[in-house]
Amino acid sequence: MARLRHTLALASVDRGRVESFIAVVHEVLESLHAEDGTLVAEDGRAVRGARLLAGEHLEPGARYRGTAGADGILPSEGGTPRWSDGELTVLGWDRAKETALRFDLGREEQELSSGAKSSAARVVTEVRLASSDRPQRAGLSVAGALTRADGRPRRWRSFTVKGRLDLGRWWEAAGGAPGRPPLSLGIRYALLRADLQAVPRPTADGTWRLEVLTVLRGRGLARPVVAVPLLATRRLLQRSLAQALDRLAEDWRTRVASELARDPEAFRQWLLDEACRDTSV
Repeated sequence: MARLRHTLALASVDRGRVESFIAVVHEVLESLHAEDGTLVAEDGRAVRGARLLAGEHLEPGARYRGTAGADGILPSEGGTPRWSDGELTVLGWDRAKETALRFDLGREEQELSSGAKSSAARVVTEVRLASSDRPQRAGLSVAGALTRADGRPRRWRSFTVKGRLDLGRWWEAAGGAPGRPPLSLGIRYALLRADLQAVPRPTADGTWRLEVLTVLRGRGLARPVVAVPLLATRRLLQRSLAQALDRLAEDWRTRVASELARDPEAFRQWLLDEACRDTSV
């Protein structure tokens, strides 16, 4: 087992601003309507990135598909396998209770430019938020695997990710209150598991000090076997984790915190413009 600790500076964001932007996202999506599968904004512009395949817009069971490729397949790059555009399913859409979405992404077995064949694969992601009116909890689950011809996952070729964010607890911790970590993430892959916990703390300059603890260990009967290489590579793992978390903090600052600095109405217009932007020109 290896226990890795890292502390990083994270740009802080205002709770009210976060909740306002979550509401804007819901309002923008709810303002769309479907015409023969095409999603249309209130000003008449068509949404370019997705089509409604089945069900009523935003009702549980509604299914959407991306439109990045004319044949429903994302173009390959550099001889790498091509993935389908993916399918989005609404599992729940109730602002007072829960917003829940599932995204299915898959690829079939393909022959690469090198002559080798890639395995078929599938990744299923679920995101849940309770509730958008007063966000309290967010959840993430990801299950991915290389698959056989019949769709069954290949042995030792699958992974799962489960994450949970207690938003109420996050804001309390960011204000200095003690208590359990508000953010947890668990990853399972073949013979290895990783469990991460994170706690934000206030600082004098207004940023958050994010304290992260990651525990790596073997799974099942492999635990004693995996323990030795984990201990031997602990310093390398510590350095790699620190670099990854620092990059994540920089992405948060430049891509998320900067967007949350927008005026909500400007953000609303930006969302609509991006959704309706013609990417073919």
